[in-house]
Amino acid sequence: MTEIFIRINSKGVVLSQADFAMSKIAVDKKYGGETLRKCIDYFCHLSVSPDFYSRLKELDSEFTKTIYFNKISWLKNENDNLYDPDYTDVLRVAFTSEFNRGRLSDLVSLLSGRNFEARTYEEIVF
Repeated sequence: MTEIFIRINSKGVVLSQADFAMSKIAVDKKYGGETLRKCIDYFCHLSVSPDFYSRLKELDSEFTKTIYFNKISWLKNENDNLYDPDYTDVLRVAFTSEFNRGRLSDLVSLLSGRNFEARTYEEIVF
């Protein structure tokens, strides 16, 4: 993960808290973080371009075998463009609804092992 940030920052790209959160999610092996990260990315992509559904089946056949793919497949028929979320929006909504917190820096802290109730940090093993 550190190598990715070094490469990105060498080009002068400013990273957001959502970028850090997505990186933390992606490296979590215990809970299938890479698949969850893909789900978030694909959800956002499909919400903008429903026709991507057929290409996704070709491009990532492994993901199409997951429960996540089944959960987002309704987007193939969704043509309403009233709201097209990006991954920052998805993270914020999910985090706010589950933990009653809206700051993505708090999500990064949680993914880093912070226990908000006990006000401690717990070891996270990726």
